Amino acid sequence: MKMNQTMLDDYNDNTMIDKVLKFFISGNIAFNQIDNPYFQDLIYYEEMKIKDSKINRKSVHARLTEIGREVKEDFMIILMKNNSKINLILDC
Repeated sequence: MKMNQTMLDDYNDNTMIDKVLKFFISGNIAFNQIDNPYFQDLIYYEEMKIKDSKINRKSVHARLTEIGREVKEDFMIILMKNNSKINLILDC
């Protein structure tokens, strides 16, 4: 898929990290593969299009943590607004 300049202008670091994160999660790929030299070589070309983009295991982990925190906060708001009783059983 070839992108035009307008689409590239809308891209930012989080957009790219989100796409990498979705790829790794959907493919059940270990995050340590982000540091694989072949993946880094591939991503290098995308990073050239995005000024100051840094795709690495640390940035993807930080973004996943941030998204998880946001989802948790949203879920807590939903639960607090709910008037019914909820039983939550976890088997960890």
